[in-house]
Amino acid sequence: QENESLRQSLRQELNMKENTELQLEELKLKSEKFEIQISELNNEKEVLANKCKQENESLRQSLRQELNMKENTELQLEELKLKSEKFEIQISELNNEKEVLANKCKQFQDEVTSITEKLAEVEKLNASLRAANQDLNFRLTKFSPSHSSSSTSSEV
Repeated sequence: QENESLRQSLRQELNMKENTELQLEELKLKSEKFEIQISELNNEKEVLANKCKQENESLRQSLRQELNMKENTELQLEELKLKSEKFEIQISELNNEKEVLANKCKQFQDEVTSITEKLAEVEKLNASLRAANQDLNFRLTKFSPSHSSSSTSSEV
């Protein structure tokens, strides 16, 4: 009985040992699987980290370009504002010059009108003088026929 009991104990211990060894083997396999999974996850993590770095760099470049474009646009707007102000000043100056020229034209037209009126008066006086001259010549020739040829020639 004792032998039998010892055998059973030994069998149980052997079974336990085998079970433990099997469990250890299973744990080793699981551990290797976990290590492989961990290695794969680390590789994926590294790939994702590189992707993130590239995307971040790309985003940084895009942001730099957008900022540069914004700064350029703001500078162009500022330049356009300055040009607009210059144009407004030039337009104002040209309008002032236009007004001065319009006033000078008005003065010139007034002078031309005045001169035209004076010329008309001179023409009237000339016409009156001619008429008076003709009348005088007529009278002279009427009263002194001998002097008519000399006086007519002096009038011409």
